[in-house]
Amino acid sequence: MFETIRINNWLVEIDVAKTRAFYERGIDVCTCLDCQNFVAACQRLEQPVAHFFQQLGIQVTMPAHLSQFSTAHPMKKLYIGHYHLVGNLLEGERSNTSNWNPTNTMAIQNFIVGFSDEVTFVSENVPEPVLQLDFEADICWVLDEQPEIRRSKEELANLLADGFFEFGSSGKVLYKGETSQTIELGEVHMRLSDFDIHPLSDDIILTTYKIYNECTEQFSLRSSIWKCVDGNWKMHFHQGTNIM
Repeated sequence: MFETIRINNWLVEIDVAKTRAFYERGIDVCTCLDCQNFVAACQRLEQPVAHFFQQLGIQVTMPAHLSQFSTAHPMKKLYIGHYHLVGNLLEGERSNTSNWNPTNTMAIQNFIVGFSDEVTFVSENVPEPVLQLDFEADICWVLDEQPEIRRSKEELANLLADGFFEFGSSGKVLYKGETSQTIELGEVHMRLSDFDIHPLSDDIILTTYKIYNECTEQFSLRSSIWKCVDGNWKMHFHQGTNIM
């Protein structure tokens, strides 16, 4: 049964029972350390955030898609993703990754949410009609185990596909063996903006974004191609272009 719910500037009709039942059947969630941290942090959300998702029938620990990025704070991550629910948007402006602003989104403490004009990475078990809720959130690191990918050649090798290659912002062409074995790794403080996801197929995406390297004070445009194999996303290509 559909319920009409007024949320900020939106009016939505949601079948909360069907949405909740979909999440109760379970969704496969990535088990990498960063995704584990998201799940753990979402189990201790502040009441306003928890209530928002609960009223829609969404299990916040089960996003349909989730990406994470470093922030200026060493113990915080920026998570970007989305959830699916059974319903329709009746009134209000929709958003997407390239049109994400205060007029079509809503801030709830450390979360910003918006109803998308796109529907991607949809499970075949979601009843129609499907409505997508995008979000971004600054999440503190709550796990005892610390993220070490930037300093671990083994973890970096697991993240990259066997045929990975990169057109670096320096003009060099790098391949997986060179990237994970011969390059000295370390933490680099960068600020990310203008992040966008472009689905190329059901299991391949192109990501584009801009970063600012705080050490070199250099802006660059970045793009990466990722493919999901057996539930694990691996990077197949990356390119960096300095902005002069």
